[in-house]
Amino acid sequence: MKKRAGIILSVAATAGAVACTPPAELPRAFLSLGGIIAMVLAICVAAGVLEYRCWLHRIAVLVRPLMRFSRLPEPCALAFVASFASGNVAALMLADSRKEGAIDRREMILGALCNSVPSAFMFTCYLALPVIGILGRAGVLYFAVSFVIMAAALSVFLVLSRRLARGRVPAGGVAAAAPPLAWSEVRRKVRRRAWSFLVRLLLLTVPFYLWTACAIRHGWLNFTAPKNFEAFLSPAALTVIGSRVGGLLASSGTAAELLKQQQITVIQLVIALLVGNILNGFTRLVRRGLPVSMGIYPRCDGAVIAVAGVGTRMVLTAAAVVILWRLQ
Repeated sequence: MKKRAGIILSVAATAGAVACTPPAELPRAFLSLGGIIAMVLAICVAAGVLEYRCWLHRIAVLVRPLMRFSRLPEPCALAFVASFASGNVAALMLADSRKEGAIDRREMILGALCNSVPSAFMFTCYLALPVIGILGRAGVLYFAVSFVIMAAALSVFLVLSRRLARGRVPAGGVAAAAPPLAWSEVRRKVRRRAWSFLVRLLLLTVPFYLWTACAIRHGWLNFTAPKNFEAFLSPAALTVIGSRVGGLLASSGTAAELLKQQQITVIQLVIALLVGNILNGFTRLVRRGLPVSMGIYPRCDGAVIAVAGVGTRMVLTAAAVVILWRLQ
């Protein structure tokens, strides 16, 4: 009965969002949705192969000290390794381990929070070299602060896990790998997992994504700077924050020109980029983080994980902004 009611509610929400979307914009919205669903399903296949063929066990020993400290069980350690390659792969592994009873709900959430940091770290590393090449000393300072924020977030999640996890991980760390499954069994398990996640994506991600697009189109999520904001940041900093919406590389060009013209200091520039990170973090959470996470994790756990993970980094970023502002 609950399942049928959920399907009816999802279909009604999707129909309402479609009705509120101009017909000319529907193809682009569904194309974006198709890309998200295809990405998750492809990652689902990759995660299945990595896990069921036991390839992750070969490098899981690298995170043994962290997992021993956090007291999280072996599936969380394997997902943590996978999160350096893809956060969605790690999410799918944790959700499937929860479904199979290998971990409980608390361990799944704690493991997912720990996994939210490595994927963000790898993406930031990817941008570091070109941005530092453009901004020089300001870029080095910005990424140094960013990496400190990520380390602080991971420390918070690891300590939280140590205090709350049930500590079922063996004393030696990650357990030895079981024999890898035959390819026929891997294909069967991967198909079953992919179908399960496809149903959740269609029922949860599609209506949420469409309604979020409607909210952005109608300006419900627009940010307006508070009054007297220029008392804290210069007009040039506001320009950097505005350009940050277009991406870090796009804002770096603007920032470099403002630095060259001496319209902004290095500290003010770093503050502006960090404030832009907070605003972008909220936008990414609503547009992509929540829909994808809710489509992967069961019940409302996806929303809890996405909000807690992004929210923690945003709070730590805000603290860094305050510290830098007082130091300037």
